[in-house]
Amino acid sequence: MKVVKSFVILALLVAALILLLPGQCVYADAAPFFIGGVNITPYAETNIVLSKEDLTITFGKNVGPRNSVARVDAKFVLVNTGDKVSLRVGFPFGLASRPGFDNTSSLESLKAKVKVDGKEITPSFIEPGESGQYGPLMYFDITFEKSESKNVEVSYEAEPVGGYFLYVLTTGAYWKGPIGTLNMTFKFPYEAVSPNVLSVTPGEYKVKGNEIVYQLTNYEPQQDIEIEFLPYDFYEKINPLKLKAEKSNSSSDWFNYALALFPQNPLRSLEEFAGWYRTNAFKDYVSSVLQKAVGLQEKNSPEYVVLQEIYEAHYSAPASFLEGYDAVTRLDQNYAYLPQNAISLLENNVDAIKTSIEGKVFGYFLEYVVMTDLRQNNPQKALSDFNKLLAIAEKYFDKDDYNEVSAELDIATTYSLGDGLVKRVSPAYTECFVPSVSIKGRTVFVRYDLPYEMAQGLETFDTKNDPNFGKAYQLSANFETVPPYNYVFSISFPDSLTEEDFDKMKDELQNGALNEYFDGNTYNLLSVYLPDIIGNLTLKNGKLEAIKTSIDTEEKSKNALASLREQIINVEDYQKHFENTVFDRVFAQKVIAYLSSNKAYFDNLPKDSNIKFAAVQNATKSSISKTRLTVVLCAAVGALLVYAALVMSRRTKALSTQK
Repeated sequence: MKVVKSFVILALLVAALILLLPGQCVYADAAPFFIGGVNITPYAETNIVLSKEDLTITFGKNVGPRNSVARVDAKFVLVNTGDKVSLRVGFPFGLASRPGFDNTSSLESLKAKVKVDGKEITPSFIEPGESGQYGPLMYFDITFEKSESKNVEVSYEAEPVGGYFLYVLTTGAYWKGPIGTLNMTFKFPYEAVSPNVLSVTPGEYKVKGNEIVYQLTNYEPQQDIEIEFLPYDFYEKINPLKLKAEKSNSSSDWFNYALALFPQNPLRSLEEFAGWYRTNAFKDYVSSVLQKAVGLQEKNSPEYVVLQEIYEAHYSAPASFLEGYDAVTRLDQNYAYLPQNAISLLENNVDAIKTSIEGKVFGYFLEYVVMTDLRQNNPQKALSDFNKLLAIAEKYFDKDDYNEVSAELDIATTYSLGDGLVKRVSPAYTECFVPSVSIKGRTVFVRYDLPYEMAQGLETFDTKNDPNFGKAYQLSANFETVPPYNYVFSISFPDSLTEEDFDKMKDELQNGALNEYFDGNTYNLLSVYLPDIIGNLTLKNGKLEAIKTSIDTEEKSKNALASLREQIINVEDYQKHFENTVFDRVFAQKVIAYLSSNKAYFDNLPKDSNIKFAAVQNATKSSISKTRLTVVLCAAVGALLVYAALVMSRRTKALSTQK
């Protein structure tokens, strides 16, 4: 309470200073304000007692969570217990601010009216931003004779944030003494019981039909009024289904009731109003309905699987209730993984879909699977899952369905694929990047000439500095510091290695021993040709050699290009069905651009693109030592100098003869 009072006192002092210095307002950046409600407030210490307050807040039926309106009607009896005084009182609405909503800039928008002893007066108004965080402000002056009472009536309209309403009651503590009598009535357009009204503070109220009623005496306000309720349009949507389910207790009715609590794609973010709730009341209400509905379904039936999938989306992690699977589209890498239970449900049921609703939910889920594949840089799996999505979408979705697809997925696809360029996601078919190989001693070097964007996504490392690697051979990867700045991966084998041990290592390396060591980008690149390169190595007489001077890549790259073309045709065919829909814009166009950029790399492959092996001789075993090379070079230079001298001598003699 001390903290709350300190905050409110600070607010009032700031507001008082602003109001007492006309023309000297402190201007801050303009920002929209949620207009809640605030109690009548004195702007200085006073001998005025708030003898009685009658407060009525009426919540309207307006459609839409942003467009609902609450009307505030308040009547105050103020009694002067001291000498004659002129007092400035008002309503600093900014105390109830929440960013992102009503940009109130006038008394007209508030529909504010003030009466003092039955006579209407026009209050003054300070717009949002003109008084820091405390604007907008509505205020007026009252003069009290000694021991005089005044009746003040104030009304205005406030906008609840979705299903959340705040009325700052604690400012009433700054009149002299407690509030003598406080009567408060909150009127709703439906019965004021759960889940219609989810949470109300403070307590000490009674429910009378559609109303919540307080009757308090000698009340010292220590809490603001906070109400969480269902916006009327949402109530109208679910209430008939709720009543039907509770009456019949049938599995189908409870399934329909549970499904109605979620948007068209039940795996994505919930209705916007739910994000403003401060308590878990709505979350617990939705959970109870889901659990009841699941319990009535036949296990592994389509309805059971759908409800389980929805439950996983919103309750698999503490922070996932409001976001659902939209969380995987965020930039935070912690969200790049879908719950394993949900993956298992998909894998076990996607080939045995029995109903349209089951097909749609799996289609929605596959959208997130594809996004997750891309975020984890697994383009091959993304394409595989994308093809499943296309097949499901063709069968169970129409254009209207996909016009409601979350814009979050558009953001995620753009983030992953960019504008058809290789950025954070490597190409789906990396067979188009054919490396060259060189051997030096017992180290094999694999060099890739890559696009800059792709190369930046690859990791560099050296296992010599990794005590946890635990292998006899050593790995390293880095970028060359001279053009063409190749990405170079190397494997170094120990000098003590026998031919038998080397053959065992080859089997190990060819059969996925390195898979867990690389990240997604690096693995996608190296895994294509590395098994072939290792298979072409042998150890003879203690020397590492290539069995063949080159490896033919034509068949592998040809098959990859054929698969790539097939993918593009497949997407284009399905794209026609979803033309001018969000599905077309979000997925098809960007995936085709991404695949087309991959195809361009194949188109630029040289005719002879085999992997070539070159041996680099060690300096100590070179056929020409450094010393001998130096002697040869010196002799050659000397011979050139002698030759030059002879030529010059002959030219000098010739010139003398001519003269």
